[in-house]
Parts: sequence; structure tokens; C-alpha cells
Amino acid sequence: MTAPETIAERHRQLRACLGITQSEMAARLRIGLRTYASYESGERLPLAETLAALGQMGFNIHWLITGEGQMRPGGVGASATASPAALDADLYGQVTEAVAAAYKECGYTMALRDIAAEAAKIAADLSEDVLPEDRPAAIRGAIGQLRRRLREALANPHGAEASTQKA
Repeated sequence: MTAPETIAERHRQLRACLGITQSEMAARLRIGLRTYASYESGERLPLAETLAALGQMGFNIHWLITGEGQMRPGGVGASATASPAALDADLYGQVTEAVAAAYKECGYTMALRDIAAEAAKIAADLSEDVLPEDRPAAIRGAIGQLRRRLREALANPHGAEASTQKA
């Protein structure tokens, strides 16, 4: 069975796995119903606290963000590929916020899915190579590289970033 394509679809699958309503899921995550519904509709990305709560409930955060691996570690849930290392929810949250800010700062409008994918790549690289106390500087460095790529794409609109929509 392949993983759903979007984070919103994977949120719906998590809830279906538990057999509960949106209201019950929101209560378990200690967030408002509207907030949770916006995750399932794809209007918002979950905050680090929500990702951490889902991880404590036994769900694979890396799967939720990327669709890679298994919904639940240990073989329970949907498998798309070999199970990668779990993604640190706090790190992912910090990187996601920084990626979204970089795109906005450079005047780009990006789909949440694209922001999440970019953030997942950066967070995965940082989680393997960087000590927790060095993360703020590493995040700043990675986001600085992203900003340079975005500015280069603005200067050369026919380059690799040409598919990114300018606001």
C-alpha cells in the first residue's frame, strides 16, 4: 500500500487509523477543531508541538511529512519505502518556519506541500550531522543557502527554480 500523496491526506489516514472524529483527534492533540481541520484540508501545516504529540501517539513524523517509510514504526500502517530515521519534530518545526519565511521574504508563493518537502530535506540533513546545541547556527546557514538559491532564481528566471511562482 502506498502512502497518500499530501500531508493533508496522511493526516486523514492517521485519524482513520485511530477510528476517531476530527473533534476527538483535536482533543487528543490539545488543539482546536478548526486547527486540526485545517491540517486535514491542507490549509495549514502542523506545528512542532502537534508533530511531537503525534510522535508520542506512536506515529512516524517523517512519514507524515514526506510519505516515506511507515505510518507507525515496526510495520503497522502504510509503507511507501524502507523506513528512514525518525524526524525530530522540534527541528522540523523550526526549519519549516524558516523555509516559509525565506520564500516569503524573496517574494515567492509556495504550496504548503513544497515548503514541507524543502523543510524535510533540510531537517533530515541537519538531524544526522548537527548536535542540538549547534542547530540554530546550522539552520541559519541552511536557510542562507536557500535564500541565495532563491535570489539566483530571481536573477535567472529560466533556471532550475523557474517553476516556483513569484507572488
